[in-house]
Amino acid sequence: IVLTHAYHTKQQSYSGVHYFETEDGRQPLKVYYCPILPIVDQDCLPNCLATFPLFRWIMIREQIEIVHGHQATSTMANEAMVYASAMGIKSVYTDHSLFGFDDLAGVVLNRLVPTTL
Repeated sequence: IVLTHAYHTKQQSYSGVHYFETEDGRQPLKVYYCPILPIVDQDCLPNCLATFPLFRWIMIREQIEIVHGHQATSTMANEAMVYASAMGIKSVYTDHSLFGFDDLAGVVLNRLVPTTL
């Protein structure tokens, strides 16, 4: 199961639930494109607790046992870590970015990540 925000490009638009066939012919990948619109570079504004009911519904419906989030700049990943913790679901976080302390964005992100983990 993949949980992400809605995507709208010139070529395609994704929202709702979509199934993608896998190359090995196994069960298709189920992707929830949540009605959360990105602003810049496919990043969303923090939603605080506004998305919790939707995340909770999906996690219960799909019987999610582990939540895996990526990227410090992803508000959805950070919120999912907090929601998983609140629901007693195990979580794993993979950070693909290294931020220094030479600009304000790096300082803020370095402070944010330990808070949500």
